[in-house]
Amino acid sequence: MNMLRVEHLSVRHGSVLAVQELSCVVESGRCLALLGPSGAGKTTALMAIAGLLPANGQVFIREQAVQDLPPERRDAVYLFQEPLLFPFLNVEGNVTFGLELRGIPARERKERAASMLERVQLAGFERRAPERLSGGQQQRVAIARALVTSPAVLLLDEPFSSLDVALRAEMAKLLCELRSELGFATVLVTHDPSEAIRLADDVCVMVGARIVTRGPARKILAHPQGPDEALLAILRDSHMRELE
Repeated sequence: MNMLRVEHLSVRHGSVLAVQELSCVVESGRCLALLGPSGAGKTTALMAIAGLLPANGQVFIREQAVQDLPPERRDAVYLFQEPLLFPFLNVEGNVTFGLELRGIPARERKERAASMLERVQLAGFERRAPERLSGGQQQRVAIARALVTSPAVLLLDEPFSSLDVALRAEMAKLLCELRSELGFATVLVTHDPSEAIRLADDVCVMVGARIVTRGPARKILAHPQGPDEALLAILRDSHMRELE
């Protein structure tokens, strides 16, 4: 099933075309990476899909047109670069926050939070304050908070950029397991081909506000071809030597 379908998405910042005619499809349980250098339009595209920026074009989630809906009604969750946990709430309070806004009864909120915290290997941390968590644990809480509402689409804006290499690999493995188990679609913004390899099934390389190359992640990044070969080789060689 197509969890996310984007058709001819364009975003302007004044006279500047920040995203040009972006189209993509992401099926249940799969991950698409938007890969490219800074200023390529990756984050702008992600925010437009989430409804955080005005855009032209069409966005479908579970085959429902959502381009005219506000972010909270799009069945998509945006995970920022930083965990952005509420310091005045404990781990359980952070995870159940979105459920409370949706009017879910307290007992169900508690049960769903406990189940999700177990999935992200934080069972027993319910009463812990965010300040007492490591960086990796904070990211796990953010993931649990994002997924406890059972969204169709998870939007990731370089969420592991502040973690060390080992933790980034660990978080990537966890997310792959969760999306396989829960069936949500993922769109990942990254400038790092190694992260795209770890997390994504498919990749769209963005340069100058548009997609210049797309296809299976390992095929595109390991064997760049065509007019964008030089760009892909630069991206690959700067981050992927240890994977080849």
